[in-house]
Amino acid sequence: MDIDKEFESLWALYPNKQGKVNAKKKYVEARATGTTYNEVLKGIEKYIRYCDSQKSWYRPKMGSTWFNQHCWLDEIDEGETDKDIAKDNFGNIIL
Repeated sequence: MDIDKEFESLWALYPNKQGKVNAKKKYVEARATGTTYNEVLKGIEKYIRYCDSQKSWYRPKMGSTWFNQHCWLDEIDEGETDKDIAKDNFGNIIL
């Protein structure tokens, strides 16, 4: 698969499609320095699961931000869900 098709397939999965031009630029740079398509794919899949588990409060990062910050490398605790977060009667998170 060529790099344009790789990026388009990843972009199709990413939940917040803002900043496509910058996201693609950062993906191409990351691929040139050794990052693999599968690393990014697994990162997006993990991030989508995390976003889905935090639906009541979490908004996905802009696509350009996620790719720029190489967020596929982030360590995400997928074990915590909205149900695990203490909230007051108005739905605000209690710290």
